[in-house]
Amino acid sequence: MKHLSHSAATTALHRLWRPAFTSLLAISIGCQDDAPLPPPEAPAPAPPIGEVTPEEAVDDAALPALPAIEATLVAWNIELEAFSIDAAAFDGDLLVLVVATATGPMLVRYEQTQGPGEAEPNPKERDRRLLERDDTTPPTLVRIGPSLVAMWTASGRLEALVIDAKTPLDSTAVKVLAAEEGGTFQGVPLVAEREDEALVCVRDGTTPLCIAFDARLETQGLFALERRKNEIPELLAATDDGFVLVVGRCRSESCGRKTLEVLALDASGKPTGKARSLPEIQGGRASSAIPTDDGLVLIARRVGAGEHSAWHVTPDGATELDGRFSRAVGGFAFDDRTLLVERAHLRMRKGFPVAGFNLRPLSFERRKTRFHEKKKVTRESFPEAIAKALPTAVDQTFAVNEDALLFATPRVKGKVRATVLRLSEEPPSERPGGT
Repeated sequence: MKHLSHSAATTALHRLWRPAFTSLLAISIGCQDDAPLPPPEAPAPAPPIGEVTPEEAVDDAALPALPAIEATLVAWNIELEAFSIDAAAFDGDLLVLVVATATGPMLVRYEQTQGPGEAEPNPKERDRRLLERDDTTPPTLVRIGPSLVAMWTASGRLEALVIDAKTPLDSTAVKVLAAEEGGTFQGVPLVAEREDEALVCVRDGTTPLCIAFDARLETQGLFALERRKNEIPELLAATDDGFVLVVGRCRSESCGRKTLEVLALDASGKPTGKARSLPEIQGGRASSAIPTDDGLVLIARRVGAGEHSAWHVTPDGATELDGRFSRAVGGFAFDDRTLLVERAHLRMRKGFPVAGFNLRPLSFERRKTRFHEKKKVTRESFPEAIAKALPTAVDQTFAVNEDALLFATPRVKGKVRATVLRLSEEPPSERPGGT
């Protein structure tokens, strides 16, 4: 089994999406061609997932029940004063969140506790750490070897925090992974891990740069993509032989149009073979990416199209997939399948319209159908108790990192509410609180 963040010997669970793609909507990274990326003045509200359009809510009883995914799911319900909750990852029995605040990105760590008289364990904050510098990018959470690592750029340097369950976040030293005179590293790091080694791609001035690290975060190689000046690293995923990198270039001042190219990289980050072009896409539309064994699936809207399309991106190029994808907000790999997470039709619950999600198995084979023949897609759902634990806001955000599925609401009265699902193949009896 191989993919974004593991060796071929890892289990299907380890194939779950890890944001080596950084944030959920990684292709919305800044698009200045010649100027350095400006430091954020204040965290902007996260874009809604999918293409949210007005629709009439349907009563729950009017919709057929879907079969529930056969998995163990544990819900961690979080409420936090913040601008947004951007990423989540589990580290043993602890949950780590990446949070945007008015004074900079913050790491917050939770543990499950059960107080007297409580029927179920509840998340309790264990510690937090604020990354106070104005130019610090949102950290990327990635497992490299045995450790969970938070990685970001600040003051032109690539920095990291190795998260240890026994060490308070505030006591952990920041490690400078890469720096050069003048400090020109910028942008949210894209990180992909394979066989306990990692490749990190950032922007060095106007040039994409990829750096290879071992499990101890020691530099193993560095390769600047000199022929890709003024292009931005957009997506990164591991393959059997190396990595696949998607780079982009804005075609308008507002970056409403964007061209993307696919590069196959060896283990050191050096391109191999020719670049492959993707169709021109609309940069302002919500997009998502999902890992596969040999690359990734990109969901985006091509310029001039009325709906989203999906492309299976591998080192050999990109193949457009059949089907409709405007409701997809992301996806993950589980039990040897790739599942899309889709916005369900609005439902009425206790007199109020609420949002929900369905799961749709993704096929990489082109369908051969007769004229007017329709192939029905069999969708699945989260178990009822888990579905009711999810936020119901229409414009919530979604992200996946390994076994952590994050659903977060927009900020309301200074607070963000989120549910993080821990996904496991273990039987429910072996994981307390599983459904």
